[in-house]
Amino acid sequence: MHTIDNTLSAPTTETMFSEDMNGCAPRLDPDVWGERLTCFTAALCVWIARRQPHWWRPLVAGGPVLALQQRGRYWLFEHAPSPWLPSLGLRMEGSDDWNEARRVLMSELQSEGAVIIAGDVWHLPWQRGFQRWHAPHWFVLQRDAKGLFIDERIDLMTPEGPQRPERVYVEPETLYEYARSLQPLNEVVRLRELSIAGKDDLASGAHYRWLRTTPLCESLHAAPEPPLRLEGASACFALAGYFETKGMDASAYEQADDLWQALRQRELIAGAFEQDARLGGEEVRCHWQEALVEWRKIPVLLLHAKLRAGKGSSRPAMMLGAALRRVAKFEGRHLIKAEVEN
Repeated sequence: MHTIDNTLSAPTTETMFSEDMNGCAPRLDPDVWGERLTCFTAALCVWIARRQPHWWRPLVAGGPVLALQQRGRYWLFEHAPSPWLPSLGLRMEGSDDWNEARRVLMSELQSEGAVIIAGDVWHLPWQRGFQRWHAPHWFVLQRDAKGLFIDERIDLMTPEGPQRPERVYVEPETLYEYARSLQPLNEVVRLRELSIAGKDDLASGAHYRWLRTTPLCESLHAAPEPPLRLEGASACFALAGYFETKGMDASAYEQADDLWQALRQRELIAGAFEQDARLGGEEVRCHWQEALVEWRKIPVLLLHAKLRAGKGSSRPAMMLGAALRRVAKFEGRHLIKAEVEN
């Protein structure tokens, strides 16, 4: 039981098991997947799993990808061959009016069985960041015989301790509090969302935001030709050079989470190979297992370089650059099949 502001009813939580509850929740073992997901891919996997048993296939098809586009002083990171939302038949929507937002969320819940909400950890009592920091957090609202619930599938370490997978039951009258979106979106978050949406139609100013299903013929519109794009080894070398030249400045690490997401996408692929032999041959599997040995070194080096930024030593940033150069040889090769029949 979490304690929150006394104007709200506290949500109840329970440890999340892999078994379905009343046939409503998809079978996703947190011990297998929790450390392989970001909050966004964790939300997508719950949503997809209601539609197909091999939920990982749309998330790993044609990948893994690491691509960069320069956008001012930031990078737009891409982790998939094409933006996930249009390829899954989803689009961003939002509203400042809670009554309108609630109407759409309940309609989506009724028709689809689940709806993905773009929240802010500041407002989520089951999150370690509750009333400590603001950060985007995607979660899935579902319903079973007990009521409305949220399954958190992600497993990670936060500055306040571990964030473990759990199921959270919420009262309908408190949903407005938990559904509040991050305000405002900074440029790093905006670019991250642009990467998954494929177009700059993010409802970014709305107090409440969610993903809504849309016919695929509407979602798969012709995308404009992208600007200069670095992919695979070229992207790794560009990032290595960036940190080697600018890594002594703390501002160089504003997009550190995007590199962490790249690691988790490769962890997801490794987990998918354990479940699904149709993704590719043994050579492909071994390639990404070997790549992970090097990729798993990056978060520690990234954190060390970030903590040492501005303290007079370039060595941590140079070590990070060297690590990125080592993973470059794995990128852009032995990609997962773009299409796998269920």
